[in-house]
Amino acid sequence: MLPKRMRESVVLRSHTMQNELERFLAHPTARHYLRVRKLILQDAQLRPRTADLVRLHQLFEAGQFQQVLDAAERMLPAWALSPRLYWLTAFAAQELGHTDDAELDRFLYQSCLAGITATGDGSRQAPYVITYLSDEAEWLQWSGRRAQQRGLVRIARGYCDCVQCQDGSEVFFLLDSSLVEPDQRDALVEYASPRRTARSSSR
Repeated sequence: MLPKRMRESVVLRSHTMQNELERFLAHPTARHYLRVRKLILQDAQLRPRTADLVRLHQLFEAGQFQQVLDAAERMLPAWALSPRLYWLTAFAAQELGHTDDAELDRFLYQSCLAGITATGDGSRQAPYVITYLSDEAEWLQWSGRRAQQRGLVRIARGYCDCVQCQDGSEVFFLLDSSLVEPDQRDALVEYASPRRTARSSSR
């Protein structure tokens, strides 16, 4: 069963969305995650607007926690797979003394990250599939990594952000085409592992 605020917003869209979200939350597998993602991104009227998340951050930073919860509810179901949204609402609910709601939002946060993680292994061959650009930072923080630099690359499946981390690892995130600005596509960086570069220069 979906949380009440999510159920009410999702039903207005379609029973298909409601059913797919229920399946995903019960079993946050790659298959279920990608089905919900497809429903969100294929609907032009539903497609997430970055400005909404920016506004949510502003309310959070201003300590307007009830308004955070109200705004987050209006952002559903477009942001139903966003771990960032649930991190903010969990903190806001906790500050307001709504401990049950905070616990539920922490569960939703973990479910979204589990769904992303299930889509690949972060390599160029099997990148993590994300729905929102903010997913990258959330996943990196959740996994205990810090980005050092990033670059947009093209692979057979589309466009990826290649994030090189401070610990020397690199993580690929597959982007929906709607997340890639047209001018960025003309400035794709060629992928080169730091280790490969070091070996090549030592020869």
